Amino acid sequence: LAPGIQKITHHPALVIKVLTFNRGKSLSRLLSSLASANFDSDHVDLELWVDAQRDAGDKTMNEQEREHFLREEVLRVSRSFEWDFGEKTIIERPKNYGLVGQWLNCWTEADTKRGLRTSVVILEDDMQMSPLFWLWL
Repeated sequence: LAPGIQKITHHPALVIKVLTFNRGKSLSRLLSSLASANFDSDHVDLELWVDAQRDAGDKTMNEQEREHFLREEVLRVSRSFEWDFGEKTIIERPKNYGLVGQWLNCWTEADTKRGLRTSVVILEDDMQMSPLFWLWL
């Protein structure tokens, strides 16, 4: 730190909400970047919001099977990922919400009850975070 700048020694708790659907490789990259982040011994909970497959509609059987396979890969990555900074929760959507629906519906009553004591960051699975993102926030 620069001279005269005091380090904030107490951060509020952080909840990271990751919105994901069918990009296991991207999700894995994001989770690895989060695992490398400097959380300065703060308690950080991780929520993985896994969207369901879209309705079959006009999709061929091959397209449906591919989408199912990709979502299962996301679930495998989510379940096998070790999170050492707090609780990890996987929320499997029972129906397809789409990206906008994921954003609008990942905020829960529990988030509202936490009030200003908790910071919440919502990320999409195709992002990658700096190791210093939490210290910057």
